[in-house]
Amino acid sequence: MGQIYEGMIILDNDLVRADWRKAKATLTDTLVKYGAVIHTARRWDERALAYPIKGNLRATYFLLYFELPDGRSSELRRNLDLNVNVLRYLFLAV
Repeated sequence: MGQIYEGMIILDNDLVRADWRKAKATLTDTLVKYGAVIHTARRWDERALAYPIKGNLRATYFLLYFELPDGRSSELRRNLDLNVNVLRYLFLAV
């Protein structure tokens, strides 16, 4: 189908503390919108950041493994860049 990725997304704590299920659903729905098949998605940890990001000193890490069709990663990255609740993200091909 496509490439398998390991992803780490750093989320704004305000969103996570308000409703974790909604925060998770927002991210997984975004991935599915671009044709991803999610193998695992879980909350990893809340940690202090090494430096402030968008005014945040702490954030929640979200770890996931997913399969994405070829050519869709740039569209997904663009969507995450525009999402105000996503502080940073990193996807690595497995």
